[in-house]
Amino acid sequence: MTLTADQILAIPKDQPEKLFSQTDFHAEYKRFMKIWHPDRNGDPSADKVSARIGQLFVSAEKKNFENNWVLDGELIFTASSKKYKFKYLKMHTTDVGKMYIGHKNVAFVFDKLNNDLFTSSHRLIDGIKFQSPKFKEEFERFLPTSSYRKFNADIGSILFMDKTPDVVSLRDLIDFMPDKKLHPKHVAWIVSSTINVLAFLEHSNVCHNAITTESIFVSPKYHSIVMLGGWWFSTKSSDRIVAIPNKLRTIIPKEVLVDKRSDPLYDLYGLKAMAIECLGDPSLIGSKLLMDKNIPKPLIHWLRTPPANSAKKEYTVWTNVLKESFGDRKFFKFTTDISNIYKE
Repeated sequence: MTLTADQILAIPKDQPEKLFSQTDFHAEYKRFMKIWHPDRNGDPSADKVSARIGQLFVSAEKKNFENNWVLDGELIFTASSKKYKFKYLKMHTTDVGKMYIGHKNVAFVFDKLNNDLFTSSHRLIDGIKFQSPKFKEEFERFLPTSSYRKFNADIGSILFMDKTPDVVSLRDLIDFMPDKKLHPKHVAWIVSSTINVLAFLEHSNVCHNAITTESIFVSPKYHSIVMLGGWWFSTKSSDRIVAIPNKLRTIIPKEVLVDKRSDPLYDLYGLKAMAIECLGDPSLIGSKLLMDKNIPKPLIHWLRTPPANSAKKEYTVWTNVLKESFGDRKFFKFTTDISNIYKE
C-alpha cells in the first residue's frame, strides 16, 4: 500500500483498519516504519507520519485483543452495554445520517443532532393502527409496523428494519440498470403499490412526507413495495412539519410548503417525482420524458399534472391513467438479473 504523508496523517487514531489488515498488521507496521522513520526519510513530515503510524499500531493491537476490529461491510455498535455487529452490503448517506443495507435488514443510523427525528419516527410507526384484521393483512406487509427495532447506541440512535432478500432500495435498482431507468410498466406497478399505501395512510390520518427513491424499497420479483425509509419526517395529518427531505423542497410548490402543515400533497408530489426519476429524468420535473417515445402519453401527462388534494382521489385518477396507458392489467416480468445489485 503506497500512501502519501497527508493520507496517513488524515487517518483518525482510532481507525487502524484504514492502514493495516487485521491478519498482518505487525509486519505492515514494520514496513511502514522502514519507509517513514525520520532516520530513513528526509520528508519534513516524517516525524509526524511515523508518530501517527505508531498510534495506529497501538490502536490496532488494542482492537485486535478486544476483538473489536471493524471490517469493511461491518457496522459495530454498543447499546445497553451489549455489543452488536451488523454485516451490510451497501451504505448510503441520508438527510439524517447513514443507511446500511444488509441481506435481511436495513439499519438507519441517526446523527446525534437528529435524535429528535429518531424519537418521532418510532412513535409514529407505533401509532399506526389497522382498523380491522382485513386491513392489517392487506397493508402490514408494506409498512415496518411489526418488523423494526430501535437502539440508543454509542454511534447514535438506530432503527433496524427487517426485509426479505428479494427487496432492494429503489434508488439502488435504478442505479443498477444499464441506462439508469426502469421500463414504464415496472414504474406503473411501483406507482400502483405506493399510491395504494398512501390512501391507507391518509385513512389513518398519517402523512409520510418523504416519498422518494431513497425511502421506498421494492421487490421486482413480486411487484411489491415496502416503505422502510423516511419515517422520521412523518407526522399526523395537519400537524406541523419539522423537516422534509432536501430533494422534495425543489418540487413541492411554495404555496404548499408555506403552510408548514402536513398535507397529503407532500406525498403525492413526492410520488410523481419518484416515478419521473424512475423513468430516467433525475431533474424530477419530467420535461425529459417528453422525448421518450416508449413512455405512454397519458402517463407523461399525469406525471406533469398537479395531483389531486387527496390520495384517494388521486388513486381514482391513476386507475384511469393506467388503463389508458397500458390497457388491461397483466403481470410484466422483471427480466434483469439483479442478483449482483448487492455483492457480498
